[in-house]
Amino acid sequence: VVKHGLLGMTKYFSSLFARYNVRFNMISPGPVYNKQNKRFVKELNKVIPMGRMGTTKDLKEIIKFLLNDGASYITGQNIIIDGGRTII
Repeated sequence: VVKHGLLGMTKYFSSLFARYNVRFNMISPGPVYNKQNKRFVKELNKVIPMGRMGTTKDLKEIIKFLLNDGASYITGQNIIIDGGRTII
């Protein structure tokens, strides 16, 4: 419910403030590796199409991209960073 509310706010604010060149986007990360139990990681990796959990670097790269001028025409988007987990 909370994530859906954030997505709605992102879309609303992006449409409200776009004329002022203010962009609103969000990221929705999947599982991120943080020294979890090896058995847990092995089982989770089986259901992720890319075969691995995300890393903090994966998240940082998307954030850097969204802050860059190369993303100046992107607003109101939810970027899912989950190794393809939500597509299956």
